Amino acid sequence: MRSGFTLPELAIVMAVTGLLMLIGIPRLGSALDRIAVDQAASDVTMTIAVARSLAIALGIRTRVLIRRDSLVVDTLGADGWAPWRASGGPDGHRVALDVSNPTIVFSGNGLAWGLSNTRVVLTRGSHAETITMSRVGRVKRW
Repeated sequence: MRSGFTLPELAIVMAVTGLLMLIGIPRLGSALDRIAVDQAASDVTMTIAVARSLAIALGIRTRVLIRRDSLVVDTLGADGWAPWRASGGPDGHRVALDVSNPTIVFSGNGLAWGLSNTRVVLTRGSHAETITMSRVGRVKRW
């Protein structure tokens, strides 16, 4: 009765394992980039949707500040802008941010003030996602 493995058996197992790792590791990096960009895009779209819904529900102005390190929702009161909710920005997912209008203000009826469209581009590695928001508050992910 034999116990253990022979040297040729171990060499074959290690060669097959190395080949599988050689094939799988580059694909894993791309998948991780795609997941991180998707999560950052979900965070941005959710923050915009929350601010717009809050403006409609309370009938007040709200604003979204889109920054690399944070996503902030503020409400406009008698004393000016007051913080309502803040969360981590795309930097938390190690995703790069390019935004055409980092401040989005919604009126009490949910329409955006200021620039007519906002474009947010999130990139990491070879994966990128674009979010556009129209003046009427429609958000679209590309």
